[in-house]
Order: sequence, then C-alpha cells, then structure tokens
Amino acid sequence: MLENKNHYIKLLEQKIFERFNQESQIREEIGKKLFTIIEDKFNSLKVEISKESRNRYESIENLKSYLENDVPKLNEMIKLEQERREEGDEILLKKTNDDTQRYFIIIEEFKMWFNLRKRLEKKPKKQF
Repeated sequence: MLENKNHYIKLLEQKIFERFNQESQIREEIGKKLFTIIEDKFNSLKVEISKESRNRYESIENLKSYLENDVPKLNEMIKLEQERREEGDEILLKKTNDDTQRYFIIIEEFKMWFNLRKRLEKKPKKQF
C-alpha cells in the first residue's frame, strides 16, 4: 500500500511538473506573440513616421523652391507692371496737359474773337 501511495504521489508530481511545463510553454508562446505584435506595430509606426517625415521634407523643399524661384519672378513681374502703369499714367498726364493747354488756347482765342466782335458791333457805322 505504501508503494501504491508513493507511486500515486510520483504520478501526481509528474502531472504537476507537466502542467507547469505546459503553462511555461504557453507563457513563452504568448510572450513571443505579444513581442511579434509589438514589433509589427513598432515597424508599422516607424514606416508611417518615415513617410510623414519624407512628405514634410518634400513640402519644405517645395516651399523653399517657391520662395527662391517663384517669389522673385512674381516680384519682377509686379515691378514691370508697375513701370508699365507709370509709363501709361505719364502718357495720359501729358495728353491731358496737352489737351488742357489746347483748350485753354481755343478758349482764349474765342474770348478774343468775341471781344473783337463786341467792339466792332459797338462802333458806330460810318455812312457812305
């Protein structure tokens, strides 16, 4: 009977160790799966951050190119347009001044003619 108990205890001990080994293997497998999931998530985030960083760098380069190339061109175009408008304004001003002067001369000539006519009409007419 003692031998049966010893044998029973050894069987129980063996089953307990098997159970501990199974649980240890299960924990190890879960740990590996969790590590794989974390590593995959880390790599995914790393790729996403890399893409965003590349997009940001490209955006900055595009802005830099715009500021270095396009803005000076636009400034030059604005300067040329301003000069063209100033020239147009000067031409209009000269034409306006010329027209004003011409009208002034015409008005003065008309006044002279009108005064002359008035004087001639006031003079007594000589009879023949």
